[in-house]
Amino acid sequence: MATQAQIDANRSNAKKSTGPRTPEGKARSRENALRHGLCALPLLMDCEDEDEFNEMVDNLFEEWRPATTTENMVFCKMVEQFWLSRRATIQLSESTDYLTGKDGDEEDARNVSLMLRYSQTAMRGFFKAMNELIKLQKNRKQIQQNQSEGPEIGFVSQPEFEPAAEPIQTTAPQPPNPIWNAVAGTFLPLDPEIPCEMAA
Repeated sequence: MATQAQIDANRSNAKKSTGPRTPEGKARSRENALRHGLCALPLLMDCEDEDEFNEMVDNLFEEWRPATTTENMVFCKMVEQFWLSRRATIQLSESTDYLTGKDGDEEDARNVSLMLRYSQTAMRGFFKAMNELIKLQKNRKQIQQNQSEGPEIGFVSQPEFEPAAEPIQTTAPQPPNPIWNAVAGTFLPLDPEIPCEMAA
């Protein structure tokens, strides 16, 4: 249990330590606990080249050309996942210095598996977003093509009614009347395969 004198001393010391006061100091201290930045909310870290990032985004945008809000959202996810994978790959190469005998420490060796996991997860996210963007653009182009070709899918214009040239027979055909053979005293057979001689 702290004595009253210790509590008073702690309060007095706390008043002397107020932390950074300038904007530069606050921005610097904000990243004091940052280890690798792979889960950081801001996509671009201070140590990364903004021009290189913007060039990569411009090149991808030129290639994919998202045209709708949803396509832009998926495109941003694709950019984010690629950049995170790139960041993890760079840190992975720095962490493997320990394993190759270069400058490094045991923390680098522990980070190897972590960087591999982050890199692979980000690349899976990249390809998932890319496939989703492909589906969205394919659906959009299909809808645009159907709208330019004419009426909506499933609507077929019906031809004007034309009366049939001959009436359609709705009853079964009647068999012909049998022919009476007066010589033989019988009717002739209706089956054409039976010769008349046999019938007589």
